[in-house]
Amino acid sequence: MNNKYKNIAIVLDMNIMLEDLIYSQKKNILKKFSIYLLLLLSCFVFILNFEIDTNILGRGIITYNNSVYTINSSTAGKINYYDLSIGSKVAKGKLLYSVDVSEKSERIKILESQIKTNMERVERIKTCSNFIKDNTYRGGNNKCINEIREKINNHIALKDELYERIKVSNSFLKEIELINDEISKNVSIQDAAHEYKIISSYDKNSNTISLKSRDLDLKKMVSESNILISQQKIIDTELSLYLNIKERELEAQQHTLEDKTNQLRVELLQLRDELKKSKVFSGIDGTVTNLSEFGLGTNVTLGDYMLSLQPNNSDEAIIIAEVPLKESAWLSAGQEAIISLINFPKVKYGHLVGKVKSFYFKKEHYEVVISITENNLSKNLPEGVFQVNSPVSVHFDVGTRKLYEYIFGSVVLHLDSAMNEPFVHN
Repeated sequence: MNNKYKNIAIVLDMNIMLEDLIYSQKKNILKKFSIYLLLLLSCFVFILNFEIDTNILGRGIITYNNSVYTINSSTAGKINYYDLSIGSKVAKGKLLYSVDVSEKSERIKILESQIKTNMERVERIKTCSNFIKDNTYRGGNNKCINEIREKINNHIALKDELYERIKVSNSFLKEIELINDEISKNVSIQDAAHEYKIISSYDKNSNTISLKSRDLDLKKMVSESNILISQQKIIDTELSLYLNIKERELEAQQHTLEDKTNQLRVELLQLRDELKKSKVFSGIDGTVTNLSEFGLGTNVTLGDYMLSLQPNNSDEAIIIAEVPLKESAWLSAGQEAIISLINFPKVKYGHLVGKVKSFYFKKEHYEVVISITENNLSKNLPEGVFQVNSPVSVHFDVGTRKLYEYIFGSVVLHLDSAMNEPFVHN
């Protein structure tokens, strides 16, 4: 009997030990699961931290991973256009879908109208300025132009009158000179005709005369001619000053309007960027590989997954970099470039290699479009690391040209000419 109870006690002890072991194992499993879950969440947060809210051509959020572009919704609203299916071919610039955000359109229209009005005013001011410079009327309703035109017409009329009077005066002067010559030839005649000598002085430079004569009409005519010539000089001086003042005023107004127009243009472009985020276009040629089903009128929220796009070739992955002039002395099309994503330094993630496709000069920098020819970014990067139009820093492979510049200094201009490569002064 005692042995029977002893055996039961042993079995119970073993059950309790087994339950303790199972509980301990469950506890360990839960602990490991919690750790794995925490690590998974950490990785997820790590991936989210690398998500960049840039977009292709400023329209929608386009992420890139393993040669596939993923397009997400960049705004909230209702879909009013949608025309895609898996496997459908996508051409560069094709409208994929659009989201209705029409409340912004009125503000954009107002800004566009203001810009158009200001640009018209700037053009009118330029027309006025050109007219002032060459005294040629080219149209325009500006008040100052009408004033200037009226004054110039009056001035021309007055000049015509002056020239007619001066022409008559000149005929008298010729007769007077002949009479004086005849009188001077014979002293006796000169003495006898002293009272008839009429010219006392004549200034050929100023075309004015002073005379002694009993002919009052002749004296009056010559006096009027001298007065008109003086008036002409005064009018020319006044008109020149008036035109200079008006030209400066118009130039100041032109600069003010251009500054205001530029400010409005910047604001308009910002609003357009916001509006374009509601319309997603393809920035590359490719094929749809994955697609979420959205129909017309479907509500979408910011960041909703829309589709994945497999590009036809990597050459369409074009990025834009703004390079300061001092760093681009040897910039030319076809030049090799090493591209580093600003947010993801090449020392940690690798780098992209490409060639300069095109560039154009701005005041203080070049804007360079580079086609990617070699992708050395790590294949294990989280989605969103490389994006079209991501901000980048670029190192151009200038080879030994920098050494030439350092050694030869100013002689590099002749060297540059001999090598048939463009040289840009810093």
